Amino acid sequence: MTTARTTATVQLTVQISGLSYWGEDCAVGQVRDHATKEAISKLSRVLGGDQTDIHLVKDSAKVTMIQTEL
Repeated sequence: MTTARTTATVQLTVQISGLSYWGEDCAVGQVRDHATKEAISKLSRVLGGDQTDIHLVKDSAKVTMIQTEL
């Protein structure tokens, strides 16, 4: 008798807010990189701490930056 095994990969779009703040002297690329890493870390904590199965699909991270003047 043959046993079949099926696996699946799911791509989700998740919005994560409440990340760090960066100063105006911080380059846009640096903000994007840090925000992406922080978001993955935050998502990992919510999912129980295992980051091994969380990956960015190509360059799919969309980072929205809002600069406010104080």
